[in-house]
Amino acid sequence: MSRAAQKLQTRQRLFEAALEVFREQGVQDARIEDITARAGVSRGSFYFHFPTREAVLDQLLEQAEEHLCVAVQALPEETELSWVLNTVASTFAERWRGEPRLFVEVGLYAVRRTATASTVQQRQGIRQELGRRFAAAASRDQLRPGLPPEVLADFYLANAFTVGLAWSADPELPLADALTLSAQLFLEGAR
Repeated sequence: MSRAAQKLQTRQRLFEAALEVFREQGVQDARIEDITARAGVSRGSFYFHFPTREAVLDQLLEQAEEHLCVAVQALPEETELSWVLNTVASTFAERWRGEPRLFVEVGLYAVRRTATASTVQQRQGIRQELGRRFAAAASRDQLRPGLPPEVLADFYLANAFTVGLAWSADPELPLADALTLSAQLFLEGAR
């Protein structure tokens, strides 16, 4: 196995071990020693791959966001906005199914990161993709004029996060159904 492949394999083992420990203990209570013991590597290896515990959350957030973007980008450009938001709802629910504690940890990390990032530094990802879809719907006169598409995307994503928080307190609730209903309510207000 090449050195580069070995590094990737170690990083992945650390990532998976960290997520297991986060699920059990939460991010703040997770000890690096517990993560490295589970991954079978040294403490230095953790810091080589992830400078902080939050760097693990950052990678998980990137993966979750990429999953949403891929699902939305797979839809034809002329797709009705309600179908776009239903796709986001089902993809979001699929990704976080069975992960209420991890969802809260990642969500709160995302809020902190966004609040402290400058506009230029913010990753666009799903916000940008939804903004494009809101702009297309507005150009087809399917939305009320006034709010910029990026602001509508922010409102929608904040709604989805709030629904996710409510779900995390009671994971027996059907997350996809709650997100779909929230999207319908959102769209009624935006129309």
